[in-house]
Amino acid sequence: MAIERRKHARKSLRQGAEAEAGTFYVEDNKKSYKIKGLRDISLTGAGISLMKSFKVGEQVSFKYESSDNLITIPGTVVWCDRRPGTRACKVGLRFDPSDKASNILLFMTLRKHIDFSSSPEHTPQRADA
Repeated sequence: MAIERRKHARKSLRQGAEAEAGTFYVEDNKKSYKIKGLRDISLTGAGISLMKSFKVGEQVSFKYESSDNLITIPGTVVWCDRRPGTRACKVGLRFDPSDKASNILLFMTLRKHIDFSSSPEHTPQRADA
């Protein structure tokens, strides 16, 4: 098991909040992929589930879209666990630390949907994502 190196605590969205919060995407340089599950989020990264695998180190954009907002944050894939026999993947993203304004804007925009009372369930710990 890797040593936990996250700089900020990850938080989950409240039960049912994902549907009301808006839509989340990951884009590479070719296509946009809808995030099927946002497992956890912090100022510095997110754990997501989607139907696409990525290579560790790949540069992507994390996008959040609602009726009021469109926020794009550049990020890096720090881990990707693909479910055998499917296209489903769990992915750890590290948001670009040089874009602090977008990172804070996303977290503040989602604050009413975040469950601050508990930590998300953890899959095996990963390096800072």
